Amino acid sequence: MALRWREEEIGAVIDSLLDAMARSNLLVCNDDRSEWQRPSPTSFEAIQLALLAEATIQTIERYYLVIALLLQAGPGNITQEALEQRCHLMASACRFSTAWIRPSSSIRACSAISSASCAAGK
Repeated sequence: MALRWREEEIGAVIDSLLDAMARSNLLVCNDDRSEWQRPSPTSFEAIQLALLAEATIQTIERYYLVIALLLQAGPGNITQEALEQRCHLMASACRFSTAWIRPSSSIRACSAISSASCAAGK
């Protein structure tokens, strides 16, 4: 798994994305671009930003699960097949445990499950 950009390009890519979001009024920044914030919660742009976030949260959660499982296993201690199996198990556990929780809370809930599994030596 690799990024499509080289490490030295990441800053410019992020700046470009922030600029695009600012032009669309999805984010607002101060004059020196050191602080960014969302638009007013009742605005149309805030709704658009929330929809964008909702569309990306599953991908972020999947990456989080993989990273958590890799960290739990330790360097060189898990095969690709075992990682895939653990990802499926963890995703199932997270779906089950967060069915009643707001989607934005599922990362925290999955983190708790992962920590508990790690503490139990699973």
